[in-house]
Amino acid sequence: MSPKLLNILLIIAPVVLYLMVIKPLATGEGTLWSPEMSIPVLQRVNSDYSNALNNISSIQEGIESIYKDYQKVNVDILNKNAQLFSSELDEAKIRNEVVAIAAKQGIAIDSLSVLKDNRGAKIADFYSVTFTLRSRYPAFKKMLEEYDKSTRFYHIDSLSITRRKVEEGAQSSLIDKDMLDIQVRFRVHQAK
Repeated sequence: MSPKLLNILLIIAPVVLYLMVIKPLATGEGTLWSPEMSIPVLQRVNSDYSNALNNISSIQEGIESIYKDYQKVNVDILNKNAQLFSSELDEAKIRNEVVAIAAKQGIAIDSLSVLKDNRGAKIADFYSVTFTLRSRYPAFKKMLEEYDKSTRFYHIDSLSITRRKVEEGAQSSLIDKDMLDIQVRFRVHQAK
């Protein structure tokens, strides 16, 4: 190899080394290849991990204190919360609850539809419940109060109340003018 060629290689080698290796590592952008992260970014990630590792003892103490507080909670309260946002819920349970609450007030439910909807939030699905009934307003109001007192969380979506129409020619003594046609649609949430 001639001395001139060796001198040219010695001049080009550092430039190529800089452009191909050092610059991509320092900036994160290269011509032929790019590293996943640049050196400054890797240094920040390293310091974040170091800080997290240094805080492990305080995090463990926090977890232990939360667990101790959880153990102090009354079992009845935990059971009630499990009822509010149950993970074990099915259509039959919901149907039974809806019919039982209406039966307490002496109201018969005409058409009951319970459909599971999986479009809920990341932590919950919900059942969409729709039913119709005929009732006087005071009994219906008491039924809604029972839903409000229930340990299950019922979220009312819509409520439609219409007065029954009196047909011409019908005997007015046979028709209860205070009777209302009511349609209720609500959601019951279930934990995933």
